[in-house]
Amino acid sequence: MIKNRESAARSRARKQAYTNELENKISRLEEEIEHLKELKKLEPVMQFLPQQEAGERQQQLRRHAVLYMPQPEAEPKQYQLRRVNSASF
Repeated sequence: MIKNRESAARSRARKQAYTNELENKISRLEEEIEHLKELKKLEPVMQFLPQQEAGERQQQLRRHAVLYMPQPEAEPKQYQLRRVNSASF
């Protein structure tokens, strides 16, 4: 009965960790979507600038975009829980 409780506790911990990971991923993606929407709004403005001024302005906008563009994070390693103490059969 104790092993069952321990197993259930480990299972809940794995589920919670997975849920937290998904929530973090959702928030990162939502931030990226908002940023991309802002960049999309700037596209029409860039098209109507005079050509000489446009090159300078585009460079400024690109620098601005790079500053606020979220950098892709390396996917964290997936750690797997292993049984440390088990009954000998």
